[in-house]
Amino acid sequence: MAVPITGAKLSDVKTNIEGGGGGTVTSLKDAIDNEAATCAYDPTYVIGGYDSLKDFRGYNHVITPSVPTGLAETSDTDTSISMSWNSSVGATSYQIRIDSTTTIYDGASLSHTETGLTCDETSYDFQVRATNCVGSSSWSTIVPMATAPDTTPPNAVTDAAQTLAGTTTATVAYTNSVDACTGLLGYEHFINGVSVGVSGTLGSVNLTSLSAGQSYTYQNEAYDFNNNHSAKSNLITIYTAPIAPTLTNDSITSVNISNSWTSPTGADLYEYEYKATSSGTWLNSSDDISPATISDLASDTSYDFRVRASNNGWWGAWSTTLTVSTDPIPDTIPPSTVTGLASGTVTTTSIPYTWNAATDNVGVVQYELVTSAGGFIDTVTGTPPATSYSRTGLSAGTTYTAKVRAKDAANNYSVAYSNVDTTCTLCIAPTLVYVSKTSDSVTLSWVAVTGASSYKLYYRATSASVYLLVGTVTSPTTKTGLVPSTSYDFIVTAVNCDGIESADSNKITQTTDSGVISVSMTNSSDSTALDACNSYPGDSTTRWYDGSGGIANGDIIYTDSGGTTELVGSNQYYSDGTNSFRVTNVGLVFSLAACSI
Repeated sequence: MAVPITGAKLSDVKTNIEGGGGGTVTSLKDAIDNEAATCAYDPTYVIGGYDSLKDFRGYNHVITPSVPTGLAETSDTDTSISMSWNSSVGATSYQIRIDSTTTIYDGASLSHTETGLTCDETSYDFQVRATNCVGSSSWSTIVPMATAPDTTPPNAVTDAAQTLAGTTTATVAYTNSVDACTGLLGYEHFINGVSVGVSGTLGSVNLTSLSAGQSYTYQNEAYDFNNNHSAKSNLITIYTAPIAPTLTNDSITSVNISNSWTSPTGADLYEYEYKATSSGTWLNSSDDISPATISDLASDTSYDFRVRASNNGWWGAWSTTLTVSTDPIPDTIPPSTVTGLASGTVTTTSIPYTWNAATDNVGVVQYELVTSAGGFIDTVTGTPPATSYSRTGLSAGTTYTAKVRAKDAANNYSVAYSNVDTTCTLCIAPTLVYVSKTSDSVTLSWVAVTGASSYKLYYRATSASVYLLVGTVTSPTTKTGLVPSTSYDFIVTAVNCDGIESADSNKITQTTDSGVISVSMTNSSDSTALDACNSYPGDSTTRWYDGSGGIANGDIIYTDSGGTTELVGSNQYYSDGTNSFRVTNVGLVFSLAACSI
């Protein structure tokens, strides 16, 4: 059976001829043309005396394919473009070129999808050409095509987690989302489902304006430059830290300190620490429930305390440090008994006291003075307190009692008071009054003063500087044995119950009377009596004098009632009650009564 020539393959023609199918040279040519057109012939095949098919050059109709037509975009995504074109005669394959530079496809299909393109309406130039075993056609006309607009959101965050907490802030961190097209622009944040703002691409956000000790839900949405939002992130609960508690002291002993603190909103746990003020190391207390007591502390030592609160594991700030000192170990040992209480120099209104210091195992801080009956007088304080005290505001000439005991800082008092001191204040000075006088005596008196147990009288000649004690006297009193015609000063003092004299009274000055009982001139050569008033030569004054003028210094002028003789030259004044006399150093005696001067 003959095989049709047209469209047949060369091998079919060969088979046909060899099988007696009646093939001819013309039919062989057609087969060659057909094979050549599809570049499927065997160039080394020899038939009918021809060396090879290549010798049938006169019958070689193989041609270059025509330029394909109809290149057009059929569909697109944000990163791909699909296209198709019409077939070309003689083409065995087709090539696609992008942007006139790069061949991106080489195959027999009449369509192609290019992937991995830049998204979001990015434009590209595409061309197509046909190829066969002879060669390639020209490139087709450029056809612009573009990727689809970007509508794909970034991927959603799946690992949001809180990393920090303040009283009004919370920090959330997460792995940054990825956007395959325009890129990640930022995040929108939601608290309790409500948008609270946006942030950039740092991978964390610090949420502010929150309330202390609270909990909130949190999510975010990633968005790209085309405002494509991802699905919401994983839902988490975030917490704010409680405010710092306020710490106060409740009680103190020598070994324990108890404190309590306020409970801020949201606090579910507390951390309570303490340390010696002088130390830098904080110690955690096993007791963290208010009120809390720290035991086994050192006595008389300063300690610092602080506390903070947690909200679901997020710790707030430490409280203000509270500094408290333990009490000293109770002191039960009293000071020693005060000894040596004695008074000093008193006045009319004050008594000074001194005493020996008491001793104490810790230290005396106070002395207490009371009367013998226990009436409070005063206290003496200091570090250490003085061992002296001036008691003032007293009454003159009055008896006062006092005793002392010591006190230490623990309010322990001496077991007993000191010796009792009994002291009188000074009496006020009496007021001395002149009463009368004679030639050898002066009588004085005074008003009694409060508290005086006795009085002492003192006198002196006015010309003398030192007073002489008359003795203990009573009012009125007379001082006798004075010299006639002599000026004397007198004072009196009041003696108190302790035998101490008051200040001097006022001074009284009096001159005794003369006391003359006889007047005579006597010496070895002249015993003429004074018996006339005569004028002394050279003096207008009438004088008594002896007739010869032979009175010499040392002659006796008169003898007084006490037997005292006065000598010429003493220049003193005397009176016998009727006549007055003055003796000069020239032996003159003049009478103030009988003779005018």
